[in-house]
Amino acid sequence: PQYVKLTGNRIEGTRAGYGVAICSGDHIEVVDNTISNTYLAGVSVYQHSGWFPPDRITIKGNTLTNCASGELCYTSGAISFFGWGGGKDQGRISIVGNTIDKTPKAGVWTNWCTLKRATVKNNVFKGLGGGKLLIGDKERVKIEKTDFE
Repeated sequence: PQYVKLTGNRIEGTRAGYGVAICSGDHIEVVDNTISNTYLAGVSVYQHSGWFPPDRITIKGNTLTNCASGELCYTSGAISFFGWGGGKDQGRISIVGNTIDKTPKAGVWTNWCTLKRATVKNNVFKGLGGGKLLIGDKERVKIEKTDFE
């Protein structure tokens, strides 16, 4: 998909899944949603097909509470990016102005990702079991441009 905006929704309680799952796409926005009590990540971005890696993903103004709280949860952040290679001009993410509260994991987590640009700023983090931002060293050195706060 391209140019998709998911906005103004309330997602509460998932028994075994994500609040919002983005498996590919370009110019995807998740804006002003309330997501709570999810078994896996509240917002997850991953690559379903090798042909269509996620790109230009914006996660902005959301409230995530008690996300990634399942007993066998394999996503290590309330907002999670994992399992995608991207391409030369792909892998641009923006995580701005969100509130993440009461998660047993990190606020934002990436694993097995090739990110070109990453912006993470003006977010409020409270009651985290992990750190605010968990990016592996292998991923961090590949990011061409960062704007972390």
